[in-house]
Amino acid sequence: MFILIISFFLFKEVAGTMSIKRLNMLSYLFYIPLVLMSFIGAIFITLKLDDHYLVNKLQLDQTRYLGWLAVLYTMIMLPLGMLIAKKLFAIQSVAHQLDHYAKKPLVNLLGNKELILKILLIGLSGLGLSVLAYTFMNIGSIPLLALLKGNSSELARLRIMASREFGGNIYLRNILALQLLPLLSFVAFAYFQKSKSWLNLFWFIGTFIGAVLILTYDLQKSPLALFLTGFVFYAVWVNGKIGIGKLAVVGATFVGIILFFYIGFGNADIGKILFQYNEGATGRVLFSQIVGTFFSFEFYENLRSFIGFNSLSRLIENFGIEYSDRAGRHIMEIINPKGIAAGTAGVQNSLFIGEAWANFGILGLLLSPLYVGFIIASLFYGLLRLPKAPLLIGVYVFFSYKTALIGGFNDYIYNIAYLSIVLILLITVLYAKKMAQNLSPQV
Repeated sequence: MFILIISFFLFKEVAGTMSIKRLNMLSYLFYIPLVLMSFIGAIFITLKLDDHYLVNKLQLDQTRYLGWLAVLYTMIMLPLGMLIAKKLFAIQSVAHQLDHYAKKPLVNLLGNKELILKILLIGLSGLGLSVLAYTFMNIGSIPLLALLKGNSSELARLRIMASREFGGNIYLRNILALQLLPLLSFVAFAYFQKSKSWLNLFWFIGTFIGAVLILTYDLQKSPLALFLTGFVFYAVWVNGKIGIGKLAVVGATFVGIILFFYIGFGNADIGKILFQYNEGATGRVLFSQIVGTFFSFEFYENLRSFIGFNSLSRLIENFGIEYSDRAGRHIMEIINPKGIAAGTAGVQNSLFIGEAWANFGILGLLLSPLYVGFIIASLFYGLLRLPKAPLLIGVYVFFSYKTALIGGFNDYIYNIAYLSIVLILLITVLYAKKMAQNLSPQV
């Protein structure tokens, strides 16, 4: 509890506010990935009060203790990394900066030439929707519609086939559809809020539907639910706060999506899904996301060698270095070999320190929270100082709900999808500016 209190006040310093009605990129990380999905579960696991089917696979009591200490360490060092970024950006009061930003009106990034940028962004949206159609053609069905039919065994296989055995170009799918469409839907929503035009409304509806479809291409529950939480970040970023009523609607929608997916996969016991702490959705939140961290401490160095940089990207093979699957896949191979053989098991998630340990051992564990905290906060403070324009709002919202502490450390070293998105948008803005220079001022 002492660590929890210290962590809360450190996060309040770097986030500016810990009010739920003023949730932002940094305070969200404290409440959801750290406390709800890591801290609580780590305590249950350490005290052996979990009785969870995955946690029961742990063999060493020492592992439970080390995992718990690592989570507590992260809760202190992560916001300290953010504090370093705050000092670097010379921000005296984050709360004041947030208030100032919220009071600013929405502006055009290119002034009276904004129409050029908007046309290019609509073109990118059309490209993303085309890649969406290409994705479903390669899968052979629209998974969300298949879910409505409810054949659980077929759905489990379809999920793995869509994600790990996809026959098309994964870079097109991941960048132009999976990442770009959700981002552009928030951009379109900002343009609609700014001008209320029918064109912007249709643009938003099209990209929103496209985002919902692509985010469910492999039948995961969380991407779609997290996408909808983006509207909370949008409301706070643009207006300064969000009402309790709207928060309740988002929360109810979130729970509804989770229930829809569980029922679609053949599990209709709503009481067990929601209210049994070690099963269903609650068990997944409290234990399934953090247990991979404990497995990392149990397996790496004991059963497997540390991975190093070998799992960053297959590009390393060009330099004569053998590529390795990421830690989450290795762990799944050990704890669920039958699922791997059947093609129904994917990866085992963990708090990012789990992969940092699996990659680099004690050095990764000690330095990764500082590094990750610094990277996330730098993005947050950097966006806070940019104009309040629809495109930049879309970027902020996208990275707010996509910034993940549960998943892996590799994404904070090298993430081709995020780098590509930023590059595409930067090229689009620069090209729009170039076009504007070649056109008359009346355009």
